[in-house]
Amino acid sequence: MKINYCLPIIKEKTTEILRIISDNQNYDFFEIWLDYIKDLKIDFIENLEKQFGQKIIYLFRRKNLENPKMSFEKRKKIMDIISESSCFLDLDISQKQDLKYLKLKSKKINLILSYHNYSQTPDNEKLKKIVKSMNQHKPEIYKISALCKSDNDAMRLIDLLTKLKEQKIKCIILGMGAKGVITRIAGAILEQEINYAPLTPNNKSADGQLTKAQLEKILKNVRICYFMADPVEHSLSPQMHEAGYKELGIEKDFIFFRHLVKSKDLKKFIEDVKKNPYFRGASISIPHKIEIIKYLDKIDAVAQKIGAVNTIVNEKGILTGYNTDVIGAITALEKKTNIKNKLVAIIGAGGAARAIVYGLFKKGARIKIFNRSLEKAKKLAEEFGCKYGNLNSLEEISKMDIIINATPVGMNEDKSPIDKKLINKDHLVFDAVYTPYQTRLIKDAKQKGARVILGREMLLYQGTAQFELFTNRKAPIEAMRKALI
Repeated sequence: MKINYCLPIIKEKTTEILRIISDNQNYDFFEIWLDYIKDLKIDFIENLEKQFGQKIIYLFRRKNLENPKMSFEKRKKIMDIISESSCFLDLDISQKQDLKYLKLKSKKINLILSYHNYSQTPDNEKLKKIVKSMNQHKPEIYKISALCKSDNDAMRLIDLLTKLKEQKIKCIILGMGAKGVITRIAGAILEQEINYAPLTPNNKSADGQLTKAQLEKILKNVRICYFMADPVEHSLSPQMHEAGYKELGIEKDFIFFRHLVKSKDLKKFIEDVKKNPYFRGASISIPHKIEIIKYLDKIDAVAQKIGAVNTIVNEKGILTGYNTDVIGAITALEKKTNIKNKLVAIIGAGGAARAIVYGLFKKGARIKIFNRSLEKAKKLAEEFGCKYGNLNSLEEISKMDIIINATPVGMNEDKSPIDKKLINKDHLVFDAVYTPYQTRLIKDAKQKGARVILGREMLLYQGTAQFELFTNRKAPIEAMRKALI
């Protein structure tokens, strides 16, 4: 894993700059803030390029994106020199005059095109538009730096970095402020193009930067966990686990990412994480809970019986599969009712359904599985001695005590897996879908006067069990619960 460190240099004298560069050749890049140099001459630019080439990044601006003090004529001369060199020029997208000059003159330049926001992190749609607007300039590297006011802001920036990396786009995505520190760690782990790391805290060029020594120390000990699925955007697992890390003061020891993996890439994902020195574990979701079993080294006895895995733990390169969905579902149910002898309708026969059926079976419930594919319903039912039926014969559900949705129906859509007329006030209705907060099924159940269990309850309890497997520490349940509200 290659981590490219950049030393920001904000000095008034060229001799100071040369000394710092010469003394710190262990850095991959040096970022030179040209507006601060009082004795700046064109020959300094030329000599720096000859000596250090592509290690040099130039900036025409001041802190917090003040306008450049340097005249446009002088900037043009410098751009002319840089245009045929291996050096980089970092221009903010708001520096339209300079960008227009490069375009009009057809200057070939190693351009880092930046977007800075010192007041907030834009929403996801705005971030997409920013990246799209950068495309017209065809930069060598895309750079976005925004103030993080919340942990969620930081996670969204990390998601953006992950997506751009998947698209093979060279990028630098950074969060400013105390909440953005995690993006600095994630950027290094995810191998973004450049990681800004001053020599000392007093030499920071942006709030939230870690020194090279601080970052290297963190990277020696940090372990990463993934939420791995397709899709991943809906997942609340990262913010739940990160809240747990912070509550226990271990937020620099563990970091949690979303990671989109298509079914065809599942084997490669396992091969890659086994080689990743930072990898500690993964939360597995739709559609991989069953298929992933064949790529793991060991399977826990419970997960083996269920036939589905939602958790992977890495112990010295040995990947073991567990199932904490069963803990999540049964804990959530038992806080509402006694399960024994209850008539339970399970909608779905996938990985989540398998875990819930297993848990209910162990608790003595009487179960009937309803699924679109009758064959899949039959197969699961026969494993646990249950009844089964297809989705065209749901009338029987009205006579059940508990209704559980274990399908993705309702995820980010206003749909329910069953007709509202089948629900009555005596039902306990449980939806394993947790995004949105209240699904159509839950809203329908409430309107009918039924008791409900939200998907976030299952998410919480399966997540706390995962947390303990990943960290070997007792999960701070209330702190993790608050992160889901």
